[in-house]
Amino acid sequence: MTIKEAQERKKTIGESFNDKGLEYKVTIVPKREKDFEDFIKSYLDVADKLELAKGSSVNQEFKICGIWTDGINIIKKNV
Repeated sequence: MTIKEAQERKKTIGESFNDKGLEYKVTIVPKREKDFEDFIKSYLDVADKLELAKGSSVNQEFKICGIWTDGINIIKKNV
């Protein structure tokens, strides 16, 4: 989906959700797996996750994920 479509979908989902006691932040991420890996490498160091997603996506295709982190570990869930 495009960035605009992802932003609209994120609005319908909300900012976060809980699953098995963990709170996931709903995040727009690059769709392509290699781009997602690059996104995650910088995830903890960059405050503006949307701009990070845009800069990490080679083909400008996106998806929505829930991301949980404790500062060291990162878990993603497709939404």
